[in-house]
Amino acid sequence: MRILLGWELGGGLGHVTRIAALTRRLLDHGAETLVALRPGTDAVRAFAAAQGHQSRFRLITAPVVDPQGRGTPGIATRETLADTMIGFGFDQSELIFAAANLWNSILVRYRPDVVISDSAPALNLTAAGRIPLVCVGSPFLTPPRGHNLPHLRMGSQDVSYRARRREQGVLDAINTIRRANRLPAYAFCADVWHGDRTFVAAPPGLDPHSWDASRTHVEPFNVQFSGALPAVPADVYCYLPGLSEVGLRLAGEFAGLNRSCAAFLGQGLDPPPTPDGLTVLPRPAELMSQLAMTRLFVHKGGLASTWAALQTGTPQLILPPGIEMANNAALAAGLSPGVFIQDPREVAVPKELLAAMPASGPRAARGRLGRTCSVEVLIEDALTLCDRT
Repeated sequence: MRILLGWELGGGLGHVTRIAALTRRLLDHGAETLVALRPGTDAVRAFAAAQGHQSRFRLITAPVVDPQGRGTPGIATRETLADTMIGFGFDQSELIFAAANLWNSILVRYRPDVVISDSAPALNLTAAGRIPLVCVGSPFLTPPRGHNLPHLRMGSQDVSYRARRREQGVLDAINTIRRANRLPAYAFCADVWHGDRTFVAAPPGLDPHSWDASRTHVEPFNVQFSGALPAVPADVYCYLPGLSEVGLRLAGEFAGLNRSCAAFLGQGLDPPPTPDGLTVLPRPAELMSQLAMTRLFVHKGGLASTWAALQTGTPQLILPPGIEMANNAALAAGLSPGVFIQDPREVAVPKELLAAMPASGPRAARGRLGRTCSVEVLIEDALTLCDRT
């Protein structure tokens, strides 16, 4: 059985580690896998375990819709996921056609029995109706099927007329591909993010669209980073790749309060001058073990990080640099009193946070996250679809 796994849109390690975790499990089941990741992805360490299956594992660069230098609209103008898609060229049918043609070449040459996509709308368009399609993604990139796109910012109910017009433009471009493939037009833009089976990689408690009873929630399975370091004794663990200056300044604040700190600030960085009491890690620490011995977790609000801290009851200081992470932080704060949110441009340790840090042993109350299925359910569904083809 051959399975193609593809990722096109989004940033950070979440998508890579999610696909890597699925690839490892599929290889263990004897599948042959082809993994296509968006250009510029450093996936060597994430897929290190898969390298032992070289005869059944290949890694290639994914085709993406190329907006030809066009930037994503500024944060202030983005209302729905359609605005993000416009930034990647999904309102231009000729650009979608170009990416779909490249995906088609891969499908014809590799002939997969099943496609698993993570935030890959052009791949979804190409595979739909031809090859069984399983979609998996964060709540942010898995809008409810059969509905207009919700506002990106949780709590913002009204979407402007102009934003709906932009959404219609994306839908028209997408349906150009659907018609070319002799498939019925989508009624909603959200439908392109779904397949024959769709899994939301988050518990209901961290899904702003959990009101949709048709959604299948799978527990986050990308918490373990391949090549992670053993846990380091420290009062505070900072996981802030891309925010190294903020991390160093915060560590200085904690050092002044006699709190030791371990921090992962990104890979390939020159070792910066560090304050006393700070250990800068070259790679992330094994997260669940680290949180079990840490009194405070400082991070950006990534889904896996937020979930892991809620699972272990570790107090959190979240510095969200974007809308998706701000939504995660707000949901987490509603689940646990041990969650504190701060603008990443502000570097100060809230006094009430120090009071929330447990001395040892007792942890913050775990949030009620809701029921999820195991990742093995996703794997079994994919393998069952293989058997049907």
